[in-house]
Amino acid sequence: MLGQLRTGRYFFLLTLIIMSIGPSGVLKAGTFVKAIVSNPKEGGAMLDTISLPDYPPQGYYRVKMIRSQICNADRRALGGTKKNELRTQKIVLGHEGLGVIVESSIKTSTRYNIGDLVVLCPHLLSPDDQMHTYNLPNLSPHMKHMGIHTDGVFADVLDYPEYNVYKIPKAQDIIQRVGKEAYYNQMVLVEPLACVQRGIKLVVQRELIRDQDEFKILILGGGPMGILHAMHLQNTFPHTDVSLYDPDPLRQDLATHIPGLHTNILSYLEPSLGLYDLVIVATSNFRANVQDCFQMCKHDGTVLLFSGIDLLATQHYPVINGIDIEVLHRYEGFAQILDRRNESHIVRINIVGTSGYVKEDFATAIEELHTDLMRNPQPLFKGVATAYVNHLDGKILRDLSGRAKDAIFLTPALLPMLALYNERMEDQFNVRRYLKIYVKH
Repeated sequence: MLGQLRTGRYFFLLTLIIMSIGPSGVLKAGTFVKAIVSNPKEGGAMLDTISLPDYPPQGYYRVKMIRSQICNADRRALGGTKKNELRTQKIVLGHEGLGVIVESSIKTSTRYNIGDLVVLCPHLLSPDDQMHTYNLPNLSPHMKHMGIHTDGVFADVLDYPEYNVYKIPKAQDIIQRVGKEAYYNQMVLVEPLACVQRGIKLVVQRELIRDQDEFKILILGGGPMGILHAMHLQNTFPHTDVSLYDPDPLRQDLATHIPGLHTNILSYLEPSLGLYDLVIVATSNFRANVQDCFQMCKHDGTVLLFSGIDLLATQHYPVINGIDIEVLHRYEGFAQILDRRNESHIVRINIVGTSGYVKEDFATAIEELHTDLMRNPQPLFKGVATAYVNHLDGKILRDLSGRAKDAIFLTPALLPMLALYNERMEDQFNVRRYLKIYVKH
């Protein structure tokens, strides 16, 4: 009976949506659209419907989503290990998205037009925030984040402020050469790649990295962000020795079989200390952030803190040599510590924090993704996505890796995939079986 009621409900909603689309394809007043939202009462995520106003609010664009994808930060927020407002209000989840402008309240805009392909920039802050002056809006203590504090991208259509919309230049030219599907699947990676690029740029600015065979880099974490770091380093520093370690054999297997990726995939960390000139922490694992990264770093080497640490609100931030590691990450700090390896051996280590992106990073991320699409018969970045879902309510998680089978769920597949990893997850529910998971809207 419940299934029949749900079926009837969705048929009714579909009817409403069809009736509210005009000849031009623009959604009209009274439109209801599907969305994956937070569940303030019970926690976690749920499929819901939201209504749109007659027109976008002043200063907003209405965007029809084409692709969106899961970031582990979404899971951390839902799981309570990243500060959020998901238990106080219902919020549309997700912050990595690609869509097309279908309506605008900005009638005199010269920046964007209806039909423009755009990516969403998830950082939100007041126009008069002081950090704009320093071109560091990502470091504002007042910054809000789409999908965590305000509505995100897991909706078929939604209204976004002009500040959060970024047009992709030359999109149609490249679509004509590679096709829409390949282009959309690639360009939904703009925001996470922009974050990866920013951290590497901060290390380059301090002259802490070299493109030489003898310069050794270790990436801790074989999830999507660790893989994106490996791909970006391969493109940017092709002569540098890059290794990646994740303790999970599933992640090791996925990384090993990514076409075109030349990174050394480690099954264990060498017991000897101080092997690497640069260690990138691309995991929220506590030990990786406070122990492994420093032990594996050479004297005068560098640790790049990228991911932040999984911490509940009741837990204290770790302090090393008087330095709050999580604060250094969040506000892109720089510090040097002395690490005692034994009674007679002390090494000096640089620590660089990186957090989010600035708008210039979107431009360079788009350029790198475009170059990869045009240069390679098999684009390197294609390998970071290992599964996808058709539509927000799709119940089949379709494999792209060739290392697993399609997974069928009783609920929309995105709901279990948004759960924060725990050791009790088994089979298709184990989120570490996958790298990037995207949605075809």
